[in-house]
Amino acid sequence: MGKIKFKSIIYYVFIFFIIGSILGLIEASLEDFLKGGFQEVFKELHHFHHYTSIMLLGLPSSILGLIAYFLTHNLKISKTQLEQERNQLLSIFDSIEESIYVSDLYTNKILFANKYLTNILGFDPVGKICFRALQEATSPCEFCTNNKILELDGAPYHWNYFNEKLNKHFCITDRIISWSDKRKVRFEIAVDVTEQVNSKSQALEKTELLNSFMQSSPDFVFIWDKDLNLVEINEVGLTLFSEEKDELIGKHIDYVFRDLERSTHFFNYADVLKTENTLFYNHTITTKNGDTLYFSVRVFQSGENIGQVATDITSLVLAEEDMKHAIEDLSRSNKDLEQFAYIASHDLKAPLRNIHSLAEWLLTEYKEKLDDKGVEYLEIMLSRVIRMNNFIDGILNYAKLDLNKDTYSTVNLRDIIEEVLSSITIPEHISIHTSDHCPQIHAKKILIEQVFLNLIDNAIKHNDKAEGKIKIDCIEKEDCWQFSVLDNGPGIDPLYQEKVFNFFQTLKSKENIETIGMGLPIVKKIIHHHGGNIWIESSPGNYCNIFFTIPKNTNC
Repeated sequence: MGKIKFKSIIYYVFIFFIIGSILGLIEASLEDFLKGGFQEVFKELHHFHHYTSIMLLGLPSSILGLIAYFLTHNLKISKTQLEQERNQLLSIFDSIEESIYVSDLYTNKILFANKYLTNILGFDPVGKICFRALQEATSPCEFCTNNKILELDGAPYHWNYFNEKLNKHFCITDRIISWSDKRKVRFEIAVDVTEQVNSKSQALEKTELLNSFMQSSPDFVFIWDKDLNLVEINEVGLTLFSEEKDELIGKHIDYVFRDLERSTHFFNYADVLKTENTLFYNHTITTKNGDTLYFSVRVFQSGENIGQVATDITSLVLAEEDMKHAIEDLSRSNKDLEQFAYIASHDLKAPLRNIHSLAEWLLTEYKEKLDDKGVEYLEIMLSRVIRMNNFIDGILNYAKLDLNKDTYSTVNLRDIIEEVLSSITIPEHISIHTSDHCPQIHAKKILIEQVFLNLIDNAIKHNDKAEGKIKIDCIEKEDCWQFSVLDNGPGIDPLYQEKVFNFFQTLKSKENIETIGMGLPIVKKIIHHHGGNIWIESSPGNYCNIFFTIPKNTNC
């Protein structure tokens, strides 16, 4: 009995040892199985079967069934887990929107390709030769990295490549990995960097363009960093200094301008980066040659730096000073002319009044004692005195014409024309027609009234027809209003159409005391003051049409 129990104990200990060994082998095999070493797992199982088969044959059927259950159950679990992890890995690779593939190092056959690469190619490249599928080449690529990654023995090799077939730039990583059959294969992931390369290329082009602009610019261009150290300066800017460019780069703004007048605005440069607002100011410096230069300076944000562009406005400033002096001289001349006109009017009119009074007195007191010739001479003298008096008044009126007395305002032309027509005497044989389209313009009301008064008065005064007609019209142009005063009078010969705008030019006899030729010069002066033009179209003996324009955007 004791012997039987001892044998039984030994027997069951052996059984548990066998089962434990089987389970340990299964666990180790499962780990290898999940790693992809399928062949190694099956080899181990074959050897285990060889040295345990004899012992297992002597076991009870219940024990053998238990062992078989453990083996088959755990192998099922291993296959399921392996399939799940394989699917997860493939899912991860397929979700990556970059090209990934595996190829044999020696046959160049593609063993795996993710969906992204397959979609780009338009076909599944697995099983095909890599250089044929990817490059449409007939032989291995000159840039093939197989030898390089073999030398690196698992370390990654990074390189850049432009694929002409796809017209794309790639940043590529190649390395050696172990395949499921333990052979070494090539693993490659190619990241599409076309957009980044193009952006970098465009940025480089912009940088080169900016540098070209800086060097070709007539302005003084400086680039400062946030601490106001000089980053870049163009050739024009260097003319202000005695140092070379490399001696100034990296130096603080106070050092760079140490020999020139430093602007108080330097303290505000850093604020440009904070506010992103452009700073404008004018600055004056004296160069090393003793010349005074005037600058208009713009300071602005340029990326992480501060841009400074100084435009030399010396010639403009000097021209403005010359213009200012010229305006002052012109103002003095105008005042002198006005004063002269008043003096001339007074000094010339005094003897004329005496002559006029004497002529009238002689005609009144001695008319009966004079013969017809004497009376005629006195009447001629009297008319000449009156005409000379009108000449003097014309000069005085032209000199007194104050173009700046009135201010610009919105002027209703219909109201202006009606006021002018109501202020003059219109002969019964003359009819005046005004266009229905009389706009509102931006002008000086008093001066525009004088324009229409002179033109309408001239049209009435010179009309020689039994039935005189005058038409006032207006046409809207793109940038101005065009007005015209048309009459059916004697017209003006083309030879005189320019001359009538000069002083004292008249087509009537010099003996005509009513006409002195000052109306059109005054009109011309007013129209030019408003920025417009004036001209004449005429057919002698038929009509005369005087045109003038007033700009729509008059802001004088």
